[in-house]
Amino acid sequence: MKVARKSEKQESQILKKSYVASDHVSKILRSLPARWRPKVTAIEEAKDLNTLSVEDLVSSLKVHEIGLNEHEPAKKVKSIVLPSKEK
Repeated sequence: MKVARKSEKQESQILKKSYVASDHVSKILRSLPARWRPKVTAIEEAKDLNTLSVEDLVSSLKVHEIGLNEHEPAKKVKSIVLPSKEK
């Protein structure tokens, strides 16, 4: 049985709410974890969220993520050695 999927435009018309890029930018910033809060604050203060595109936001966040990953210490892998039974 095949169910027809409504397009995003049709769904937004049903909800009578149109979403603009600034809505998506705000939602993305709110959804980030606490360790990203300094970056979120910097973006909110330095850029106009009404004119910031989602693509610009994502590229800025990717650059920050690369920096976060470089500064994290490498996790040590713990291994367990089991004794062998000798016959």
